Amino acid sequence: MSTKNNWTSFGLTHVGCVRKHNEDNLLELPEQGLWLVADGMGGMAFGDRASQIVVDAFKDFKCRDTLAENIDDLENRILKANYKCRNDPKVKQLGQIMGSTIVLLFLWKGKAICLWDGDSRLYRLRQGQFEQLSTDHSLVQEMVDFGQINKAEAEFHPQSNIITRGIGVDDEIYVDMEYFSARPGDRFVLCSDGLNKHLMDHEIAIPLNKYPIKRACKALIDMSLKGGGGDNITVILVDIEE
Repeated sequence: MSTKNNWTSFGLTHVGCVRKHNEDNLLELPEQGLWLVADGMGGMAFGDRASQIVVDAFKDFKCRDTLAENIDDLENRILKANYKCRNDPKVKQLGQIMGSTIVLLFLWKGKAICLWDGDSRLYRLRQGQFEQLSTDHSLVQEMVDFGQINKAEAEFHPQSNIITRGIGVDDEIYVDMEYFSARPGDRFVLCSDGLNKHLMDHEIAIPLNKYPIKRACKALIDMSLKGGGGDNITVILVDIEE
C-alpha cells in the first residue's frame, strides 16, 4: 500500500482461473499522482509484452509544473508505447499484432485526469454514489450508443470482449481524455475488464462502501474469481484523504 500527498493507493493483479499467463499489468506512482492499468488484448500475440511496454513507458514519469506540460508528457508516452508495439521486430517478422488497453489516472491540484484507450475502466465512488467515468471503446458500447441494446444487456453480452481501439492496433492512435474533480473522500477504481466481466457495477460498489482500501481491493479480486475468473483481473484503488 502506498501513501503520498493526500491520497492512498493499493493495487493487485491476478491471473484468474482460466488463463495460463497474466497479460495484465499495473503501475503505481503515488508520489507523482499517477496510476495505470494495461490489459494485453486477448487473441493477439504477445499481449503480456504489449502491456509491459505500456507500463514501462510511464515508469520514469515526473510531475511537471503545469497541467498542460503534464498532459503533453502523458500523451507523448502513449504515442511512444504505440510506436514500440507497432514496430516490435519479432511481431513484424511474424506479421502479427500485439496490443494493449490503457486506463490512466493522474491527480493534480484537486483535478483528476483520465486518459484511456480500450475497455479498461475508471470508476469513482463519491458519497455512496458509484459511477463509471470512462467509456468503453468496444463493439458492445457502440451497440449501446446506437440504441441496439441497453446498458444492462451490455454487461454480459457475448461480444463484450471485442474492442474497437487500443495501443498497438493502428499506426495512428486516438486516446480519450476527461477531467473530473477530486474531492476528499473520493475513491477511484482502475480495473481491467476481468473485473467487470463477472461483476455488475452495483456489485463492485459493495466492498468499496464497506471496507478500507486494502481489504476492498482484495475483496474485488476474490469476488471476480468466485464469479468464474475467466480473464486476468487487475484492480487499483486510490483514496483521496479527508
